[in-house]
Amino acid sequence: MERTLFKALLLTLFLASLPVQAFAQGTTSSALTDYVLKDEFSVQVVAGALFSPVIEPGSRPELHYIQTNIRFVWGLDPDLTVRKLGWNGSFDCIFELTHSSIFEGAGNVISGVTGLLRYNLPSHSERWHPYIQAGVGFVYTDAYKDRSQDLIGQAVEFNPQFSLGLHYLINRNWAFDGEAMFHHISNAGMSEDRNVGVNAIGGFIGLTRYFKGS
Repeated sequence: MERTLFKALLLTLFLASLPVQAFAQGTTSSALTDYVLKDEFSVQVVAGALFSPVIEPGSRPELHYIQTNIRFVWGLDPDLTVRKLGWNGSFDCIFELTHSSIFEGAGNVISGVTGLLRYNLPSHSERWHPYIQAGVGFVYTDAYKDRSQDLIGQAVEFNPQFSLGLHYLINRNWAFDGEAMFHHISNAGMSEDRNVGVNAIGGFIGLTRYFKGS
């Protein structure tokens, strides 16, 4: 666990140390907010820990894991999506690569891919921009090899998840991120003898790099 956490911290510190450009002189709060909501491409890296079970500890085996997510984010033009509905904010489509190291419970790894849809909530702040996101994908885990547990019954499982997040904009190119996540792992009954499933909650910190207008 210590080695994985150390690597995640090193990655975060390295990205944070990269040079960033200052805000353009005269940039207003509304101008920066409009910039963030417009169609764009960005890459987000977050790392943190997830803990299960979240309700009635002791009712099922524990499974705790350190997770790192790399996300490729494509913004959808708000003029073609939310504004047609009379909303503010914007939507993003996300392709995520995820890897977890299990430090408590059966198995060693959980790795996979996830598709997510993010809604960037409207904000009147120059720096703070909240979002919500949800999605589902597939993970491989070796936890199924441990026959003493009934959480995970096969190598490939589904991973529906839901997150609340917050960007803190450094400038037009970079943002610090914080995120809280609910993460589920199960096989939808395909392995009927073992499919109790994992319900985990946890927190993440990370960075987003925006590429539009660099």
